Amino acid sequence: MKTKRLAYLSLLIVLTIVLTRFASIRIAIFGVEGVRIGIGSLGIYLAALFFGPIDGMIVGALSDILGYWLSPMGPYMLQFTLVAAFRGLVSGLIFVLLFKRRWNLWSITASIAVPAGVANLWIVPYLLHTLFGMPYEVMIVPRLIALPFIVALEVAIVEAVLKLAPDVRTMNVSK
Repeated sequence: MKTKRLAYLSLLIVLTIVLTRFASIRIAIFGVEGVRIGIGSLGIYLAALFFGPIDGMIVGALSDILGYWLSPMGPYMLQFTLVAAFRGLVSGLIFVLLFKRRWNLWSITASIAVPAGVANLWIVPYLLHTLFGMPYEVMIVPRLIALPFIVALEVAIVEAVLKLAPDVRTMNVSK
């Protein structure tokens, strides 16, 4: 892996940790984090879009592991690390395979909304219910309300990055 690529991915890991662990609203339910509202996955999506699905997956997993180490809430659960990796992998796969790396509003929105929707509305509530017995009703309502706003904000930020730094479209630094 080239030094420049490693530096960019490291910055995206730090961005993800800061936005997830320190700049999100975290609501504890039954002693564990039940709902987190914020744009913490933005760094994962940026890694997936700019560098591809494998790098998005790595940024997701490492961000979750290092973020937990810096700011734990409840016990460490590997399942949530896999969800973070899933976000990066699926986002990158949608962008690369489905949209052939074409930068437009639709490709960016789908690459963010699909993994966010699946993770936030299905996988994470299922895990919290299975692992901790949290009722779905308590988790789903705030997630349903927040998800469209979070996705719209993340898409707007990616669009702003593309407008402010158009060279980022070709930033896929060779491995």
